[in-house]
Amino acid sequence: MKKILASLAIFIAVGATLFVINKPDDNCINLYVDYGVLDNQTKLEKCVESSSSILALNVLKQANLKIEGTKKYGLGVVCRVNGLPDEKAESCEVMPPAEAYWAIIIKEKQVIPFPRNEWGWGQLAIDQQYLNIGDSVGLVWTGPKGELIFP
Repeated sequence: MKKILASLAIFIAVGATLFVINKPDDNCINLYVDYGVLDNQTKLEKCVESSSSILALNVLKQANLKIEGTKKYGLGVVCRVNGLPDEKAESCEVMPPAEAYWAIIIKEKQVIPFPRNEWGWGQLAIDQQYLNIGDSVGLVWTGPKGELIFP
C-alpha cells in the first residue's frame, strides 16, 4: 500500500510540474526574429496577443514588422523584413539565393504528457500558415553562408 501511495504521489508531483512548465500563455503567439548579419545579430522576441487561431502573416503585422515578398511569388516567399536585406543586396524579383534568405520556422505548442520544445521548418508560406495560442513563429536570416541556427 505504501508503494502505491508513493507512486501516486510521484505521479501527481510530475504531472503538476509538467502542467506548470507547459501552462499556456493566455492569448499569446510567440514571435522570434533573428536578423543575423543583416543587423548586427539583432534578435526580437515578442508575445503577440491573439484570442484564436491566426495567420502567421497577421502575427508579424501585429508585431509591426513590414514583410515583403518577391514579385514572382508574392508573400509565398519572404524576401525582406523591415527593409532588410536592402534593395542593393536583393532585388526580390524571384526566389532569393539558397545561401542567403529568410527561413520561416515554427514551434507548435505541445501538450502534456510529452511536451517538446523543437523548432522545425515552416511547411507553408507565411500567408498560409495558421498558428494556435501557445505556438511560435520565427524568421531567421540564413546568410551569408546559408547556415540556419535554430533558437
